[in-house]
Amino acid sequence: MMKIKVITILSLIIFLFHNYALASINNHKDKIQEISNVIKTAKLNNENVDYPRLYIERGKYYSQIDEYDNAMMDFNRVIQMNNVPGYWIGMAYYGRAYIYDKFLEYDKVISNLNEAIKVNPKFYDAYAQRAIAYKNKKDYKRALSDISIAINESKSKTVETARYYAVRAGIYEKIKEYDKEIADYTVAIKLDPENDAYYLLRGSAYYWHKKDYISDIEDTTKRIELLKKNNSTRYNIEQAYSWRASLYTKLKRYDMAVSDYSQAIQYADKTPNNNIFLILHLLHRGCLYAILNENKKAIEDFDEAEKHSDKITLGRVYFAKALYFYNLGENEITINYLRKSMMTDKSFDKAKDMYNNIMENNPSCIITFENFLSEF
Repeated sequence: MMKIKVITILSLIIFLFHNYALASINNHKDKIQEISNVIKTAKLNNENVDYPRLYIERGKYYSQIDEYDNAMMDFNRVIQMNNVPGYWIGMAYYGRAYIYDKFLEYDKVISNLNEAIKVNPKFYDAYAQRAIAYKNKKDYKRALSDISIAINESKSKTVETARYYAVRAGIYEKIKEYDKEIADYTVAIKLDPENDAYYLLRGSAYYWHKKDYISDIEDTTKRIELLKKNNSTRYNIEQAYSWRASLYTKLKRYDMAVSDYSQAIQYADKTPNNNIFLILHLLHRGCLYAILNENKKAIEDFDEAEKHSDKITLGRVYFAKALYFYNLGENEITINYLRKSMMTDKSFDKAKDMYNNIMENNPSCIITFENFLSEF
């Protein structure tokens, strides 16, 4: 399975409000109602409450359930108030920037963050987010300047600082300074060793830019440990095992790859219409069993994959079976499965090529299981 290159993941872990944890939509709505009741009661009784804080908090919750108009109104209320501390004004501009970022309006993101920094020069999250906006505009010089201010001026080396290093690592990746990218992810891990995302990001850098599969395996192993420890979703754990299996496959450590695909199969969604990864894991493991000459286990995996397959995957399953029977010298069965593969997926050229090579008695051009796996 091909690993998706991480480009925008930083926006998922960086653009956070202070001490704000994501919860369910229903919980957000409950919080909105709770805050609205406090505001309504205070106004009716002419009570003196911390309106800026309440509007900022409600604006955050509105933002998280995509009610951006309501969120913007709350942030604007704070900006228009008199005698409001700079901290809350800065948070209001920051909230507005968050909304504009959702619509990819980076110039407006930057202008709002400029205002946030103007009223609160120590608002280092605003520097970090402005750095991301500059990065999105491909203005890497300004992006590096902003994020370096956040890193250098942030005295407390905490998880917040770890995020800043991760932002800078993403900028270094854009300008192809890969050693600096990895170094910054390493610092982020030291500051926040329980954050599995940083191991994913550093592992991706090792994989894509250094072809260092062993280091990626080490990071993926740590990530699996953290995902289990933190009760992450079955999907996340499944994908981590699957990725490590693909790394072991590249290193020809097929027994380790089989073990990891077995774990991935255990965690995979097995419900119809949602089982694409289950099918792929079975296909991969079946191919590995064939390479290891464990033919009974190989055909069992291919049969199980066929049982779950739809048109998207069935052509590949038939092709895997064709390879299996070709290696056993069963040419008639091989040709039958190749024809099935071609009929099921007319765009799958490998089946056509193998069929033609067999018909032309050209065995040197027949694809191997190893090659088939490498092109998945």
